[in-house]
Amino acid sequence: MKACLTPVALANLIRMLRTSYGGAFCIVEGGDDKKFYRRFIDEGACKILVSRGWEAAIEVLAILNEDEFSGVLAIIDADGRHIEDRAVEIDNLIVTDTHDLETELFGSQVAFRKSLIELGDEELCSRFEAQHGSIPDRIKEACKMLGYLRLLSASEGYFLTFRKLKYSEFVDDESLAADVPAMIKAVCDDSVRHDLDHAEIRSKLERMVDPKHDLLLLCRGHDLMGVFSLGLRRAIGKNNPAWIATELVESRFREAYEDREFVATRLFARVKEWELSNPPFRVWISMLDRLPVLVGVAGAAETAG
Repeated sequence: MKACLTPVALANLIRMLRTSYGGAFCIVEGGDDKKFYRRFIDEGACKILVSRGWEAAIEVLAILNEDEFSGVLAIIDADGRHIEDRAVEIDNLIVTDTHDLETELFGSQVAFRKSLIELGDEELCSRFEAQHGSIPDRIKEACKMLGYLRLLSASEGYFLTFRKLKYSEFVDDESLAADVPAMIKAVCDDSVRHDLDHAEIRSKLERMVDPKHDLLLLCRGHDLMGVFSLGLRRAIGKNNPAWIATELVESRFREAYEDREFVATRLFARVKEWELSNPPFRVWISMLDRLPVLVGVAGAAETAG
C-alpha cells in the first residue's frame, strides 16, 4: 500500500516515522531501484522508501526541506540531465552517474561479461564480434537514436511514450542494427501520434547527433537491456524468447554487479559527502569503506575471469 502513496502522503509518513525512529530516510524511484540499493544500505541506520518516479521524489524532498526536516535524501535517475547539462541544485538529491541505474549496470564490464557468459553462446559471440565489433558498443549504437528521440520528444512536446516498445520491430535480430525510420514509426504508433511527420523527426534527430556524447548518458538502460535480450535469442545466444525477457536480463546484471564497482561511482561518493555533512545520519553499510575500488579494463577482466 505504501508504494501507492502520493508525495504528500509519503512526506507525512516520513514525518510520522521520525517520531519513533532517529535514522536516515532514502527515497528511490521504483521497486527495482530499492532491490539494488538495499544491498548497499545499512538498514539499521537508514530506511529506504519508494516514491514511484523522480518527480514524486523531488516533490517529497521539497515538502520536507521546506520544513527543514533532517536526515532525508533521494536518489534518482539522471535521465537526460547529463547530456543537456541540467544541474541538480538540491543538496540532498543525488543522481546516477549515467542515464539511469540499468545503464550503470550495462556499462559495468564485469557485469556484462558475466551475464554474457551465463546467457550467451560463445561461438555466436565470437562470430558476431568478428563481423560487427564490440557487442556492448553495437547495442549502444542500436539505442542511440532512440535516446535522441526521447530528448526530442521532451523538447518539442511530442508526448511520445516508450514504455511498451517491441525492439524486434526496428532492430535486426542478427546484426543488432537499428532501422531509424522503423523506430520512429514504432514509437509514434505506440503513442498514437499519427499526426507527426516522420521525415521531419528524422531530420531533427540527425541534427542532434554529436559524436562527443557518451552513449551511457544518452541511452536508457531498459532499452540497452531490451536489445541485449533480443540479441540473446539469435545473434549472440540461443535462448527461448519467452525465457530471456528484459526483466530477467536486468536481474542477472544486478546479481553480477560487484560491490567494488559501486564504491567507485560518483553516486556513492556524493552520498558519503551527504553523510559527512549531516551527522549522525548514515546510509551506506560501513564495510563498503574498506573495499578496494575496481578500476580499469584490466582489473575488470581479471575479476570477471
